[in-house]
Amino acid sequence: MHAPLVDAIGEGLRATWIWRPTIDGLALTRTPVDAVTEGAAAGIPLLAQHCVDECGLYQLMVPDAALQADRVLANYFGQDGCDELLGVFTGNQPDAVQARVEIMSAERYIIPTVRLADGQSAHAKVWRSRFDGPLTGLPDAIVPDGLLLAVHSTDAHGVFQGGPDAVGQMHAAWGAFVTTGNPNAAGLPEWPRYTTADRATMIFDNDGAHLEHDPQSKLREAWEDRNWEPGTWWEFAGGIQ
Repeated sequence: MHAPLVDAIGEGLRATWIWRPTIDGLALTRTPVDAVTEGAAAGIPLLAQHCVDECGLYQLMVPDAALQADRVLANYFGQDGCDELLGVFTGNQPDAVQARVEIMSAERYIIPTVRLADGQSAHAKVWRSRFDGPLTGLPDAIVPDGLLLAVHSTDAHGVFQGGPDAVGQMHAAWGAFVTTGNPNAAGLPEWPRYTTADRATMIFDNDGAHLEHDPQSKLREAWEDRNWEPGTWWEFAGGIQ
């Protein structure tokens, strides 16, 4: 049973996490991913991309972000479901905080992207990619070695503006997709269409783009058969999501 909704105020970076689609039975009668899976966008080619460490920046800016993961998972899936997911992610990543950042990235961005690609692949041509970076030249005070794995939205500049290494390859791929409907571009490995049989994914990395099939499959499989309506990540003073 969900707690009753009440008014609450989110401030700072926490406020950027408030807005999520709500299935109200009028404007939205089902989730967008469900609609796509049922054929609502049939015939429209799709290039779906996410960053490898989507929520890493949130953790840098708001150091208690990862600590919300246990409560969020328990609210969605009960304590047993929470423990199951925590076991998979902490088994894959021994650092407990980073494991929870990866949970946050998966719940917010990566698993929805995978499900969108899965659903549309039955109705149109789909390609999938992931931006790994790393981002370079960052202040040592923020990142000790000056390198940071690609975090949320850091692929956008490369897609639109281009540049060296991985961002230039992304720019070429997205440009090819926009103009031809196919992201295969000069300098990239052969990039086959995405299907649920092999989940071919182009990895944009500064050491060179390469193709992987079903990357991080163990983490993806941990979310199978789990459904939830994403709420805010934060529990705000004076209210609850």
